[in-house]
Amino acid sequence: MVLFRRRVDVLRLSVALISTAVIVEGLAGLTTGSLALVGDAAHAVLDMLVTAMLLAAVTWAARPPDMDHTYGHGKVESFGGLFGGLALTSFSAFLVYKAVNRLLSPFEVKPGLIGVGAALYTLCIDVVRIKVLSGVSTSLAVRADRLHALSDFASTLIALAGLLLAHFRFYYGDSAASILLGAMLTYLSLGLIKDAFRDLSDRVSPAYVEAVKAVILGSDGVSRLHKLRVRRVGDETFMDASIEVKGGQTVDQAHLIASRLEERLRDRFKDVSAVIHVEPSKDMDLRELARNVCLSVEGVKDAHKITVTNVNSKSTMSVHVLVDPKISLSEAHKIADLVETRLREEIPSLTETLIHIEPHEHGVRTADYAEEAEAKRALRKVMKQRRFRWVRSIKVSSIFNVEGRPVYLVKCLLDGSLSVYESHRLVEKVKEAVKKAIPSAEVEVHTEPI
Repeated sequence: MVLFRRRVDVLRLSVALISTAVIVEGLAGLTTGSLALVGDAAHAVLDMLVTAMLLAAVTWAARPPDMDHTYGHGKVESFGGLFGGLALTSFSAFLVYKAVNRLLSPFEVKPGLIGVGAALYTLCIDVVRIKVLSGVSTSLAVRADRLHALSDFASTLIALAGLLLAHFRFYYGDSAASILLGAMLTYLSLGLIKDAFRDLSDRVSPAYVEAVKAVILGSDGVSRLHKLRVRRVGDETFMDASIEVKGGQTVDQAHLIASRLEERLRDRFKDVSAVIHVEPSKDMDLRELARNVCLSVEGVKDAHKITVTNVNSKSTMSVHVLVDPKISLSEAHKIADLVETRLREEIPSLTETLIHIEPHEHGVRTADYAEEAEAKRALRKVMKQRRFRWVRSIKVSSIFNVEGRPVYLVKCLLDGSLSVYESHRLVEKVKEAVKKAIPSAEVEVHTEPI
């Protein structure tokens, strides 16, 4: 707020100083008939208007972003610069036109002390403006007004030179000075228009973009840069980049890399608002990333059975999320919603996510040994089924009672030539058969090849 007030104060002082120069130089130009003085006074009028617009722009641009202007109001300054540049170009053309006419039809200029005194007064005003405006170097609007003050100083010197030449009876000097002034103002105004169009069209210097890329790719943990967008709004530059972090990073580590990169960009380029999006590394397993994302959500105890299905370039992910079994279904559903949101943020390629809620069982359970006779009878029935011909042996390793429910730990000997996929399917069928024989049982099967 202090810096904002400082900007406003120096611009207001600049407007007040210019207005006095306009009055003094304008009256002197009309009195002496000096086109150079009149032109310089008109230039000062335009400069006063531009400074007033810059003052309005600084005030307007200080307003916070809203629903209609999410990037803020900094473009107002660019519109003001465009208007000022177009007006200055029109005036320069008119000034050159009048000077050429005066060359064709000579007009006697009456320099005298009035014209010289007015020019010297304006030079003093320009020097004061340059000094005051140099005290605030962080504002684009103030820097622009300082350049206008410098151009005023130069144009007044040219007008003074024309008056001195007229004093020595070289009346063409006033017109020549006016043409030179018009050319200089045209050059400055075209530069102003170019800068305004650049800002309004969101054009950024390729060298600037390359410098940003170099900073991003040179940061620790960043392996690739997928997308970079840079735009300037008023004094602030907005950067939006999508990076890929090196494999093996957790979600928290990836976010830390992004945060450090944003801070580095702000330190390197100043007046920058950077947003870094992290995409999963192509070197990282998608399921590993998904599990890390799930575990970063408060309330998630574990995540497993993560599958990804691709159909017509669309990816669907299914995740089993384990939560505290004592919480309500509504609370568990809120956790699932957070997991789904976080997965979509961290893995943009997903088009659909299915979250399955499961109770999280503690790793250590209290149990008692149970009678094995019933279990052995059930296993003998299973072995007699023809679909288990690949099973060489089924043995009961241990049987426990956990909270009144039998838990069977079974060792299953299989043909070693079976694939992992085939053996897994066979084990699932064994578990299903045992549970069918003893519906209340919980079955865990350990496989060994023979």
